[in-house]
Amino acid sequence: MFTVPPPADDETIEGCPVVRVTDTVHEMRTLLWALYYGRPFVNSREPMEFTVVAALARLAHKYHITDLRNDAVARIKTLYTDKFEDFTKQQPHSHELLSYKRQDAFEAVQLAHLVNEETILPVALYLCCQARFFEDHTAIAELMAHRADIDKVDLQVRVWAEEDLSRCLVARPRLMQAKFEVVCTTFQQGLSPSCTGKRLSQCEEALHRVKDNILSYEVGNNYHPTLDVDCLASCLQDDPVGEELRSFCAECMAFFRERDLAARSSAWAQLPRCFGLNIAGWA
Repeated sequence: MFTVPPPADDETIEGCPVVRVTDTVHEMRTLLWALYYGRPFVNSREPMEFTVVAALARLAHKYHITDLRNDAVARIKTLYTDKFEDFTKQQPHSHELLSYKRQDAFEAVQLAHLVNEETILPVALYLCCQARFFEDHTAIAELMAHRADIDKVDLQVRVWAEEDLSRCLVARPRLMQAKFEVVCTTFQQGLSPSCTGKRLSQCEEALHRVKDNILSYEVGNNYHPTLDVDCLASCLQDDPVGEELRSFCAECMAFFRERDLAARSSAWAQLPRCFGLNIAGWA
């Protein structure tokens, strides 16, 4: 922090040199607390607000406080991870180390660019794609044409780079396709080979109902699970599927879970490419 050069006019207060900064009082207070308490402040296993950790990462990067910057970024990457296993263990809304609100993902994208941590981008952009803003085609067109009523556009979207906005617009159809493939892959092979005997006919009837429900769910609904961009979420939790799960035997349920996980793992492998990114070591 003390490497910031003093102003040319040598402003002083009671003889002490003054260096003016543009950071907010809240951000500076958070940074000073972190510096006072040291690394345990960020490395604690207690959950922290994303806005606090993001502010620490941003200011630590700005003032070249390397250890603090690395610790803050490491915590952010526990949610915006590049490992499928880590992502499936803890969904954003129930994360142990970091709070999550939908708008946080937009800030995470900006932060990834600032601190040059591109592995944050795929999950952050993926979560941004689920924002309601991307369902308002008129607002998107006006924003891209620079004709939007700025006061009506979400603040986080306003300050986004046009490149990231374009990435999400291009990725959304790809994510919908991936979601459709997850659903199809989970159920297209039918029932578990271990399903036999008296339960077989019951499971066959349940599977038939699931397929009918998926195909007919669009009628009377604005939402359809196969037209969802949330391709990394289990399709077994979707409304037209979940209500029938109790009808399947344990062997079939285990079979569907295995297929669902494999399909989502495949979607995860393609995630960076959906956004035009090439992330080394993505797994």
